[in-house]
Amino acid sequence: MSKHLRRYTVTATLNSESETETLYGVDDTDATFSAMAFILNTAVNSTLWAKGEIVLADTDGNEIRRMEAKV
Repeated sequence: MSKHLRRYTVTATLNSESETETLYGVDDTDATFSAMAFILNTAVNSTLWAKGEIVLADTDGNEIRRMEAKV
């Protein structure tokens, strides 16, 4: 059986700066793991992704996961 990929967004926000990336997954769990990998790889060179608030959402704007900003 073929599984269709769904589109998700992951957004980092810190102070007035924000950046959004599009990710794909077969379900919310798959998208969560994809977001984790993206964030960990990107955070090495980005304060925004290392310390900012992170929100994973589906295409309807429903929040899947949220991680508060680090102060």
